[in-house]
Amino acid sequence: PQLINVGTMLVYFWILFGVLGVQSFRESLKRRCVWYNPDDPTDAYVNENQFCGGYLDPVTLKAQPYVFQDGSIGPMSKGFLCPQYSKCVSGQNPYNGRISFDNIIYAMEMVFVVMSVNTFTNIMYYTMDTDTMAAAIFFVVAIFFLTIWLMNLLIAVLVSSFELANEEFKKNQKNVQKIEGRLARIRHNYWKYITKKASESVTPRWASNFYRYYLK
Repeated sequence: PQLINVGTMLVYFWILFGVLGVQSFRESLKRRCVWYNPDDPTDAYVNENQFCGGYLDPVTLKAQPYVFQDGSIGPMSKGFLCPQYSKCVSGQNPYNGRISFDNIIYAMEMVFVVMSVNTFTNIMYYTMDTDTMAAAIFFVVAIFFLTIWLMNLLIAVLVSSFELANEEFKKNQKNVQKIEGRLARIRHNYWKYITKKASESVTPRWASNFYRYYLK
């Protein structure tokens, strides 16, 4: 029961942080800096490793909101601002769309990476560039609840369950040994009683007469 309770709690927080990830970073990882040649607008280069939340106007150097591929403008600028002659364009998710918080499935996959504490820092830095520095709070809290608390609690319950199972096995083994010892004593006493009765018994008269007749 303890293992089921802890497992249920772990899944609950896993889904909870997945939902928070969708609400906080949905479509955020689609935004990357795209450099445009000022002399030839058709000449562009997408910096796949630089995520962003806005860009600097090449003339005024004021922060501008990111743009979508269809040319529409985003609501606000935030996070990393692309330098001059670059724009923050919302396109496709990185790594062929495998890394994102766009739906609960992908978000739970990202939360699992955070839970495992394996290369989660890359995802954290990506979201800090696309949104704000406060995005790191999501990962810190997720690691505290899912890794430091729940995972260690799950391991502790597993170890405790194995210890209880081992003690129960030893207890049953002792009971079996006691039962086997009692059966052995009963067999010994019963055999001793039979041997004693056999040595004390008198041969019946008809058997003695038959034996003497046989000897003749």
